[in-house]
Amino acid sequence: MFTNDQFKSLLIKTLERKSSSNYYEGGNEIVSKMKISEVTLDETDDFTYYKGYKKGWNTLCTYLKIRVPFDDLDFFESHKDLITQTASSIYDKQGDNVLVDTILVPLPENYEVINFSQLKISDVVSQAIEDAESFMSNGEYQRAFDRVHTAFHGYLIEILKKYEITVPRDENLSKLYSRIQQLIEKKFNLLNLLI
Repeated sequence: MFTNDQFKSLLIKTLERKSSSNYYEGGNEIVSKMKISEVTLDETDDFTYYKGYKKGWNTLCTYLKIRVPFDDLDFFESHKDLITQTASSIYDKQGDNVLVDTILVPLPENYEVINFSQLKISDVVSQAIEDAESFMSNGEYQRAFDRVHTAFHGYLIEILKKYEITVPRDENLSKLYSRIQQLIEKKFNLLNLLI
């Protein structure tokens, strides 16, 4: 069985591979838009036969749900067959379930994802960033902001650790940033002395 994150990652890699072999047009755009969309697998107890899908006897429906920015809805609809076919070949049969269709769910128009991947320098920071991205994709910006705050706090602590500066975990962002600023100034002054 796949987790949603595992499946999304594998789907993106497969689409990238197909794109690089010119298997279909617009591949890079599909991949970049897929990266900022929320991808989930919805495994149901609905029999495929009764839902009109001819996928064998006693097989259950799984749907690929993709939450996309409203502005990209038409784009995803035009590539839905390709996405479903690719996802279905990856999913194959998991227990009694087969992937039968893709459901596109529009997000609010003002939906925007900020790429924080450069901040992922520890497991704690990575988890906070993934949570923030998930909250943003669901339109829960207040919760996302809290997780971004946590991620940035963890990021600054990790930077200070790299320079063997120990700080209390409960130190606020202002103090952490001051320490970073002092570190930068010391390095800059040292460089000026060497020049």
